[in-house]
Amino acid sequence: MEIVNAGCTVILDWGFWTKENRKEIKRYGENNGVLVEMHYIDIDDKTWYENIEKRNNEVISGNGGSSFYVNEGLLNKVSSLFEIPEKRRNRYLV
Repeated sequence: MEIVNAGCTVILDWGFWTKENRKEIKRYGENNGVLVEMHYIDIDDKTWYENIEKRNNEVISGNGGSSFYVNEGLLNKVSSLFEIPEKRRNRYLV
C-alpha cells in the first residue's frame, strides 16, 4: 500500500489460484481506494507443461533465480486448486 500511496502502479505476480483469492484482492483494493485490474493468460496444457519443464531445467542448472523446482506432487496440487476464470464476451471474469 505504501508504493500505491506513493502514486506508483504495482503488479502482483501471484497465483490467485481460486475465485475466492481473486475476490479477496479485489475487495482489499476497493476497501483501500485502489483500482484492481486482473489479467488471465489462457494457454494450452502443452505450453504450460513446456514452461514448467523449462523452469525446472533453469532451477537444476542454477539459473532459476528465486524459482523453485516443481515436482509432480506440487504440479498435481496446484492443478487441483486452480479455478479457471469464467469467460464472457471475450473477457475473463476473475
